[in-house]
Amino acid sequence: MGKHSSTNSNLPPILGGAVALALLGGAVYAYASGNEPGTATPSSSATTATSAASGSSSTTTSASPTSTSATPDAEMAAATALASCQGEVAAGERLAKAAAASASDWKTHAGAQISLDNGTISYARATELWAASRANGPRDVQRFVAADTAYAGARGGCDDVDAVTAGTAHEGRARDCQERASVLAELAKAGRTVNTQWADHQEQMATRDTDAGPAYHAEWIHFVEKSRAALGSYATQAKRVAQAPACV
Repeated sequence: MGKHSSTNSNLPPILGGAVALALLGGAVYAYASGNEPGTATPSSSATTATSAASGSSSTTTSASPTSTSATPDAEMAAATALASCQGEVAAGERLAKAAAASASDWKTHAGAQISLDNGTISYARATELWAASRANGPRDVQRFVAADTAYAGARGGCDDVDAVTAGTAHEGRARDCQERASVLAELAKAGRTVNTQWADHQEQMATRDTDAGPAYHAEWIHFVEKSRAALGSYATQAKRVAQAPACV
């Protein structure tokens, strides 16, 4: 059908030696009795020595902050390059949001015909879906065109970010941003195809009252068939964006 640990330095040498012998004797006993370290009850002096030793060890093995050999000028240049790449990604995210709206309504609109042909919905239900999606059409197209224009102005922001940030503190973040930018660029291409189809069909619908004959219906069915590949490609790219690293 058709559409719509520390030791006390004040101890006398002899007493200090006695303490050391006592500690050594306790360790020998623990080993000889077959106990694993820590199972024998240590003397209070041994406990104090062990605690202090542990505190000293944890202090010396703490991780030091990651540092780079980049000069301050290089770090500044890297920060600028990263910011530029983040700008491209932000514009790409706005375009992706606009593309999602167009894709959703175009899928609903064309999908209603597919479901009608498959016999899974009634003509009345198809008419409802056509009307609801058609109402959003002009806004979808306008928002996509505006977002795409802004995106074109931001493109290139990630072109040299990998080279400029190499060896700096910004290298890792730049790598993530560049990867996300690349995936968003592919989504933009798929989104343009979807939005163009949606816009072209809206132009066709504007002639419905005067040109709703067999030729109109044939053109509409042609749109529906083309929508399958366009929407499939868009869905693939949208999934890639969802899996891409965040740009922060």
